[in-house]
Amino acid sequence: IDRRGQPYQIRRILGERPDVYVNGQLQPGVSVRETVLHQPIYFGQKDLSSTGAGFEKDLIEKLLGEALVPVRQKIEQARQRVVDAINQIKRLTRAATQKQEWLQKKQDAEFKLKFYQQHGV
Repeated sequence: IDRRGQPYQIRRILGERPDVYVNGQLQPGVSVRETVLHQPIYFGQKDLSSTGAGFEKDLIEKLLGEALVPVRQKIEQARQRVVDAINQIKRLTRAATQKQEWLQKKQDAEFKLKFYQQHGV
C-alpha cells in the first residue's frame, strides 16, 4: 500500500525481475522502488510453510494488522459486559444466601421469643 492508499502486489521469483500489479493488473516496467510502498506485506515460501507455534496468529497480524484494533475493542467490551454480568449474578446469589440466613435467624429468634413468652421468662 503506498502513501496514497493505493494497493500494490509485487511478485518475484528468485533470479527474475519483480512483477508489479495494481488492482490485479500487471504493470510492466514499473519499478518496485518507484511504487514507494508504505507498509509492504511480504510472504515467501519459508514464511508460508512455517507451522510453528503461533504461526497462524502472526500471519493474521501481518495480513490484517491495524484492521483488528476495532474488532479487539469490541471483543474487550463484550468480555467486560460478561464479567460484569457474572459479578452481578454472584452478588445476587450472595444476597439471596444472606437473606435465607437472616430469615432462618429471624425464625429462630421468634421461636425462642415465643418459647420464653409461654414460660413466663
